[in-house]
Amino acid sequence: MSHKIIVHIGLPKTGTTSLQVDLFPKLGTESIEYLGVFHPRDRTIESEIYQNTLNALNSGQNIASLRESLSEALELKSLLLSEEMITVSNLGISWREKLSNLKSILDGFNYEIVVTVREPGSALFSYYCEIYTTLKCQNKSFIECALNHEALQIFHYQKLITELNLNFEKERLHFYKFEDVILNSIQQLTSLITDQPSEGFEISVENRNSREMKRGLVITNHFLTAADLLRFHHPLNRGEPSHSKAKNRIRNFLHRIPLHRIKIKKPSLEEMSQLRDCLYDETRVLEQEYSIRY
Repeated sequence: MSHKIIVHIGLPKTGTTSLQVDLFPKLGTESIEYLGVFHPRDRTIESEIYQNTLNALNSGQNIASLRESLSEALELKSLLLSEEMITVSNLGISWREKLSNLKSILDGFNYEIVVTVREPGSALFSYYCEIYTTLKCQNKSFIECALNHEALQIFHYQKLITELNLNFEKERLHFYKFEDVILNSIQQLTSLITDQPSEGFEISVENRNSREMKRGLVITNHFLTAADLLRFHHPLNRGEPSHSKAKNRIRNFLHRIPLHRIKIKKPSLEEMSQLRDCLYDETRVLEQEYSIRY
């Protein structure tokens, strides 16, 4: 079998940290190399190819030289890369643009794309909590953000699958359920990557990225900072980021002043039911095309 590139693109909040800690690094053999992510996210650990891939995804630049490095590496072994930031809009580039850049990187290679998904209501709220400080300044409710914000469209599965099909061959797309991963039902995933038996691997999710619940509130692991407070309440700090070095220094300083852990109201059962009803057609595409039912 010819060497190939396997890219796990997330989604975020679908057990990615557990896979990156408990499974992917342990699959490295003489015939396959895991490039990253490693945890904790220490940039001195990941390989040069991983770093160059991430830079190319975020900028669309230096893709030709990266492809040369990948071609040389593939002469020795297959390559495995896991990075949920591929489906995260950040650094001024959308997740849609990143998928387009990934297509340019992989075009012509033997590749497989791994996508981990999760029941959309719970996935959306978990991700909403993760990026809450980015969303809160827009004064929108969770339901409004979940249905309309571009960053959360990755969990509108019809939209996600449309983008994936635009960029990649359908037979190279492989979807796996978060709910199966946390139950250690990972045989199909491991067999896609390696011929090692999956029985020797245990996935631990419970103690990773967990959040405290109290009186209908989710207490996140993130802190509201002085910079967040200023952005929420001062209209001059909203909109496009300032390029002033002095303002950026002040903002960076204020980000180092934690005020309190962020508390987010948990949506009601009625709100979650409303959200799932709105996303029913989007989610049904997963079952129609990839036999994943929610």
